[in-house]
Amino acid sequence: MKKSIAILFIIFALTACASQQTIPPKKTDNLPQINLPVAPQKETENNLTLSNLKPIFKKLSPIEKEKISISVINEDFEKILALIARTADLNLIIDNDIKKELPEEQKFITINLNNVTLKNALDVITRLTGTTYKIKDGIIYVKLYDEKLFDLNFLTTVRKVNYNIGGDVLGGNQDNQNTSNPLKGEIELSGNSKENDIFSIIEKNIKNLLSKNGKYILNKYTGTLYVRDKAENLRRISNFINKVKEKYSKQVLIEAEIIEVNLNKNYQLGINWQNILQNDLKNTLHLSSTTSFLWNNSGAFTFTLTGNPYFNIIVNAIEKYGQVKIVSNPRIRTLHGQPAFIGVGKSIAYIKEITKETTSSEGITTASTNIETSSIFDGLAFKVTPYIDDKNNILLSIVPIKSDIISLEKSKIADYEITLPEISLRETSTVVKTKNNDLIVISGLIMNKNEKNNNSVPVISNIPIIGNIFKSKEESSSKVELIILIKASIIK
Repeated sequence: MKKSIAILFIIFALTACASQQTIPPKKTDNLPQINLPVAPQKETENNLTLSNLKPIFKKLSPIEKEKISISVINEDFEKILALIARTADLNLIIDNDIKKELPEEQKFITINLNNVTLKNALDVITRLTGTTYKIKDGIIYVKLYDEKLFDLNFLTTVRKVNYNIGGDVLGGNQDNQNTSNPLKGEIELSGNSKENDIFSIIEKNIKNLLSKNGKYILNKYTGTLYVRDKAENLRRISNFINKVKEKYSKQVLIEAEIIEVNLNKNYQLGINWQNILQNDLKNTLHLSSTTSFLWNNSGAFTFTLTGNPYFNIIVNAIEKYGQVKIVSNPRIRTLHGQPAFIGVGKSIAYIKEITKETTSSEGITTASTNIETSSIFDGLAFKVTPYIDDKNNILLSIVPIKSDIISLEKSKIADYEITLPEISLRETSTVVKTKNNDLIVISGLIMNKNEKNNNSVPVISNIPIIGNIFKSKEESSSKVELIILIKASIIK
């Protein structure tokens, strides 16, 4: 049975092979051949092999490669320098100034150096002896004096802030009616911040740091300082210059908000800040701490809020005490130790002085009148100077002055008429130490404000005699408190 199945399978396979037909290939038309130019392959960075990249080695001088161990007690440093020069296969030249000016006790040193580079050994020895060295053309030059050119990068301008508020008023000699010498008086509130010339500060300190034979040249216009002095003194000067540049390169962003509150009748004594801090702001601001109240002679007080509080929250808290008016909200950047001055207001001109001159020539008399005018400031003058210590605490010197012109009355004396300004001044001066982003509050500057309003009915009030019936005058008085909010932030 198995043999018959195998025979049938072979017959079936042969039949299948015999039934396959060969299919001739399909004829196609001859197509023209087109040869396109091939763009040359550009060499890219990917084609570069690592074998083409050569390593770059730093070329070390002998004093950086060779190491030495030295242990001496009270030995002449020149002998030690000679040993180092021989070890590095270098020549040695010691300047004559060392033999002439370097004290004998300073020439002998005690050191114990174990397996250090020759460069480190040279640095230690020259620092101990107050000398310096340089290597050029295979020679070690050891000198007592060195020179250096410093690039200061400071402005050549001198920051000086003057603020004058006031004007000419009638003096104390009121009974004098002499028209040849018109009455003249003066009331003025003036202040002057000291000149802040960084170059003068540097020059003063350089003179103290120089040795007896040291010399310097300070050029304010190019902002450069040349110093030639002993290596020890030059190192001190270099450290001082670096500290000054680091300190004076720091910037402070000063944000201020000057507010006037027309106090309600129930709060004529001013804003109760203790009540605000304990109740209104305690849960709102989550203040970390509050400094104690600092009073000054002007009646103003200052305190600081920490915890990065915002202006608008404090403004909202004082609204219940009266009508709030934002006088100004300046933002200004200034450098460490440089005063920033902000003035907001207007300048009003008035007649200051009138003089009359009479001259006679050949029987002809000529009269001339000279009128001198001046101006008075009505607004806010604000000066602040920041100082930053090593712990990034900010010391602020603050001088705000608020000037309000109450009236400009004209007074006639003989044939002359001069203007008598009446001014209300609120000013204070304080120095506050604060941290970055803390809020300083200056308050307590209260003034009595009197207002006169003339009310009348149009047209009818202009009729003589009868018009007075349709006119009325109203006088009102109120108390206005000046509040200054200041936030200082160090710009990094």
